[in-house]
Amino acid sequence: MKKTLCMLLAFTIVIASTVMAFSRTQGDVNSDGTINSSDALFILKYAVGSIPATFNSDVADMNNDGKINSSDALIVLMISVGIFPQPPSEENTQKPDTDEPLTYNKSQLINYYNTCLKSSYSQNMDAIKVEQVDVQVSGIDVGVAGINADQFANAIIANNTKNNGVIQEKSFVDGKATDDDSPVENFIAPSNLYDEAVKSINIQKNGTGYQIIIVLNSESCAHTETAEYNASCSWPLDINVIDFGQAVTIKECTFNYPGTKITATVDDQGRVTDLKTEMPLSVTNARATAVGVNITVGSINGKWTCVNKMKFMAGSSNSGGSNSKPNTKPNTENNEIINNNKPVVTLQDTIESLQKFTNEVKWAIDEDGNINVESTEGKDTGLFGFKYSTKDKCFITAEDAWQRQYGYNEIYDESAPVLAITYDTIRVYFDYDGLQWMIQYWKGQYGLVLVGAEIGIYNRPASSTPSTHYNCADDETKLLQSMNVYRCETSSSNEFSLIFSRSPSYTWWCTGFVPGTLAFAKYNVDADYTNRLRVDSKLTLKTPEMAQAFIEGLKNVTTIYNNAADGTTRPISFVEMSSVEEYETKAAKAKFVLEEDGVTVRVCWN
Repeated sequence: MKKTLCMLLAFTIVIASTVMAFSRTQGDVNSDGTINSSDALFILKYAVGSIPATFNSDVADMNNDGKINSSDALIVLMISVGIFPQPPSEENTQKPDTDEPLTYNKSQLINYYNTCLKSSYSQNMDAIKVEQVDVQVSGIDVGVAGINADQFANAIIANNTKNNGVIQEKSFVDGKATDDDSPVENFIAPSNLYDEAVKSINIQKNGTGYQIIIVLNSESCAHTETAEYNASCSWPLDINVIDFGQAVTIKECTFNYPGTKITATVDDQGRVTDLKTEMPLSVTNARATAVGVNITVGSINGKWTCVNKMKFMAGSSNSGGSNSKPNTKPNTENNEIINNNKPVVTLQDTIESLQKFTNEVKWAIDEDGNINVESTEGKDTGLFGFKYSTKDKCFITAEDAWQRQYGYNEIYDESAPVLAITYDTIRVYFDYDGLQWMIQYWKGQYGLVLVGAEIGIYNRPASSTPSTHYNCADDETKLLQSMNVYRCETSSSNEFSLIFSRSPSYTWWCTGFVPGTLAFAKYNVDADYTNRLRVDSKLTLKTPEMAQAFIEGLKNVTTIYNNAADGTTRPISFVEMSSVEEYETKAAKAKFVLEEDGVTVRVCWN
């Protein structure tokens, strides 16, 4: 079920990456001074022939394609919820006075570097690479006699220096190696450098071209994590792929990157011809086991140096021909998107994507006022299973989303971090009316652009073989649900602010997602961030007996599972409140109350 969120995220990221030079009133079709979901609704009504009385068509064509349709409504909607940037002021859309890179600011220089590297990769070329690794290990303690500590240290060094000074050569055609079809980036370097990774960047003339010198910010990470700054433009060490020559298991270690330096030479065609990477590294807090023996390493200090040289083949070219200089200028007039210098998306790409959606998908306002896809066969399927609630002002799941037919399995939670979806979750198990029930709660960060929460209702026959798989509740067993989701800014704070509410509805999957992050540019977020979300939900069970069964299951919940990295747990204990008044006034990290009707249970946790 979680895997399809990446489709929504990918679509959202395209929108979020786009900057358009709108006028200050573009999109405000009802002329009330703000751009919100009402404007999106007006555009949709206009598109289907129901023209509102106050409709300013002059500011409705958001993608400048000469038409007013659902694509424009979607752009306005994204602006209203903060995914799509608000129309920038004039001072934010100023171009550099010239196309001279020496005049660029930090963000423009980073974009220039990425673009030049991509331009090189688009050429047919012969490339060479020479690596040098210097490593020193000290303070080794194996804890027992008879184990040669120097031998262990030499194994580490040998496996990190086996390519020292060796000239590695590859030829590339259309971005792929001629011998093994591997991408050119794998041999040279990634081209995804972004602002937060860079401590300093400088450029100077070098003959008819330029020399760029980049120093990255320092960063540290565990051996199971990725050094994100370095991974955007280089190849940080992955100790998990090293063959130590014996049965070695790394228990713990911290990689410290004090500041990688990158030097790039750019020719007069805007292509990187020479690239040198100098990556100092230290490893601390290292613990391992080798053939059952515990080993502690005081410290490992070293440096990886890599020199790449690229020679472009005669007749190779980018889209402009062999003598065509790529457009490396950050050009807001052409609506090129820098987006903190992560992979570039142009406005034209977005327009074409939206136009494709317009042709293939028919948008509509459903009976609840949600912006949705026109139903097929009477089903509420949404777009990729999702729609936007103009009432609750958040993305929600459609009732007949295709995910419903696949049920739930714990493997979904375990694999979600691959899609940058990390969260806290609890599962409530109980039996009622011949069925085994599981009601699951989630809250966390969904991809790099959405924050949200979920409640799922699942069941299976009482005679089912024990497993982690459950069926999504059908129309006969789905329940009335609602929730409020709150956020605090720090893990130590207890001041929570409401970020969205879900109105009561009979559903098997109560969800809500709004634009935002718990930790900017962090691919996976752990419990230090997910515990900053609080969910206060209301669930109406079918009978008092079912409510009591659910409560007993809730009392049995003792852990919160966070699915980031290898998965961690922390304790939780739900406190029963004697009344709704006590529930609403008494502070507790996990609490519940049975309302006076005997079937409605409110649950709050963070």
